[in-house]
Amino acid sequence: MNPSIPGVHLIDHPLVQHKLTLMRNRQASTSSFRRLLNELAMLMTYEVTRDVPMQEVQIETPLETMTSRVIDGKKLVFVSILRAGTGLLDGMLGVVPGARVGHIGLYRDPATLMAVEYYFKMPQGMNERDAVVVDPMLATGNSAVAAITRIKQCKPKSIKFMCLLTAPVGINTLHEAHPDVEISCPAWAMRATGCSVQNRRAARQHWACHLLPRHLLPPHLPCHLSSGAPMSTDSRIPAFNRRQVLLSAAALSAVALQPTGVVAQTRLKVAAIYTVPFEQQWVSRIHKALKAAEARGEIEYKATENVANADYERVMREYATGGNQLIVGEAFAVEAAARKVAKDFPKTAFLLGSSGKPQAPNLSVFDNYIQEPAYLTGLIAGGMTKSNKIGMVGGFPIPEVNRLMHAFMAGARETNPKVEFTVTFINSWFDPPKAKEAAFAMIDKGADLMYAERFGVSDAAKERKVLAVGNVIDTQPQYPETVVVSALWNMEPSIERALKLVKDGKFAAEDYGQYSMMKHKGSELSRLGTFEGKVPAAIMAKVAAREKEILAGKFVVKVDDSQPKSSAR
Repeated sequence: MNPSIPGVHLIDHPLVQHKLTLMRNRQASTSSFRRLLNELAMLMTYEVTRDVPMQEVQIETPLETMTSRVIDGKKLVFVSILRAGTGLLDGMLGVVPGARVGHIGLYRDPATLMAVEYYFKMPQGMNERDAVVVDPMLATGNSAVAAITRIKQCKPKSIKFMCLLTAPVGINTLHEAHPDVEISCPAWAMRATGCSVQNRRAARQHWACHLLPRHLLPPHLPCHLSSGAPMSTDSRIPAFNRRQVLLSAAALSAVALQPTGVVAQTRLKVAAIYTVPFEQQWVSRIHKALKAAEARGEIEYKATENVANADYERVMREYATGGNQLIVGEAFAVEAAARKVAKDFPKTAFLLGSSGKPQAPNLSVFDNYIQEPAYLTGLIAGGMTKSNKIGMVGGFPIPEVNRLMHAFMAGARETNPKVEFTVTFINSWFDPPKAKEAAFAMIDKGADLMYAERFGVSDAAKERKVLAVGNVIDTQPQYPETVVVSALWNMEPSIERALKLVKDGKFAAEDYGQYSMMKHKGSELSRLGTFEGKVPAAIMAKVAAREKEILAGKFVVKVDDSQPKSSAR
């Protein structure tokens, strides 16, 4: 703690200060700025987690049984204040890949500068977790106070706040509202800015000038401060011992190389690796199927969420060397690395979401081939739009997304030849605020029904009182007056097949795509629920007829993997 500023822990390790200086250099490129931000987040995480409780456990090393220490109780939760805090998460998860992640979305009222919440999602069991709230800056303190106040409603064991830069006004605001929350940062601005609206804006400008390279600053920002305004340091704060960190990492890597045979145990050891939170639509269906197998006593299940692409191979190797017999994951952005790991562990079974082909002898691929129910939801959407304008917001224009959008569009055109589509991609698998903004833009142009391929779209539809069609999961319980119907993906048939083959010692490389189709019960149309009786009877008759033809193999929904285009004029 810094004696001159109560409640603030100054992270003054030389590496942190060095990288912060490089980051603030006006010559820093965009790519180096991002890299340094990631490295800073990793180093700062060591400091923030310096006092997490530990417990002793027994492990088997390659040589003998030993007693060592691990984090006690449930894992940490890193809470990002959207969207700026997301930039720190990759580095933090690189140090603690098993940590859970929460998100809180806030925007600043332009008149009062007070924080207004628009999104909130925390993992379960918060009352047993230690939370670290992250945001690059603590300027006025209003967003941090609002976020921590909201998080405290979930009753976590403790809360810390981590940022890159803070100012006196922000420290005072946060400390007055939450004196129990420690602030950890590598630097702060010495200039006090007061609490007026004008000076609160100045605090944010002051932060930007201290931290951002000049070419990354908004052109209107007056940066006379950026040329060297003083930053405080305090050499009395003990830095973490880097040698101890490296020795600890070496000890952890000495976990025993257990046998990887696929028929040795009654309960199979299964691990999963996800690049997004468990609650993300696509991943949630895999996680649900594996949790069901765990509940039946068939498997021992471990999973890691929010794994950065750069860290994916390392986590996969750790699970493989840990004796897991089946590893499930998503290889779309890490194909080469994932396939390399599978090749290095030929006795371990891998079932990965992938756009590629199976890889002998032990890598099978799967995908959510749910174009059939997507087509059926399109039939309903075509009959429900009044403006004949449908908005569609997707993650990335990859085949797995494109084919569902095309199927939906084909269904809508069958029941409504006049319908027009506006299509956009947010280039993210999980960014609800960005998806929501994209949906607002489409609704403003006349769309009265939204295809919600990503989280955030249904929120926009609800606020603007238009309809939505869901994808992969049924979100009607959360949006009873908004979501008409959804195309559901069931991962259970694929998981059950893989588990049986592993248990029988017969797992081989194959494409599991077909097990996501309706005839295998891998996908289905959700019930209308709150919209029962609100969809025209003629449309529902058409849906029933098409569904019967699909199941009988008499109607085939075309698979079109090309990027869908807007047709609206």
